[in-house]
Amino acid sequence: MNSLRILTLWQPWASLVALGYKQYETRSWNGWYGGDILIHAAKRKINPLEFDAACQLLSEVDRSTILQHANATLGCVVAIAQVNDCVRMVAADQVSDWEIRINEVSELERSVGIWEEDRYAWPFENVRELPSPIPFKGAQGLRKSPPQLSTLVKQQLVQVGLVGGRNEAS
Repeated sequence: MNSLRILTLWQPWASLVALGYKQYETRSWNGWYGGDILIHAAKRKINPLEFDAACQLLSEVDRSTILQHANATLGCVVAIAQVNDCVRMVAADQVSDWEIRINEVSELERSVGIWEEDRYAWPFENVRELPSPIPFKGAQGLRKSPPQLSTLVKQQLVQVGLVGGRNEAS
């Protein structure tokens, strides 16, 4: 867990990942990275129109949960996930191993990302919400986590039994 990367997302998208609603991050660039990634919620306030558009397919209870989480975690690391792939989005019938058909992704997933041909999707696996969001200054792009932040994240995950303790290989 020493070489963690951080990805800053605007809210409500960071909360959608942390709470398990959003399973892909979509980008215009091929940002292949293999390993654990920290999901950081930007300090940018939630735009009500963007929230409504992103969460239109969710129930009122789910929308309320996400909005409460998003407002409480601005400027914080909220989750850790594994990213082991980066796939190109296509509309074609036949795809290679490094492509994904846009129409095979759920309607909810398409509503919480920009799913267009020749963009890229990073599938999130093993998403673990942090029990206590960690305040941290965000920035654009995929960047390295400072060692202190990686240590704080690991301590939280060990406390709640989501990773092993001292003897675990990292």
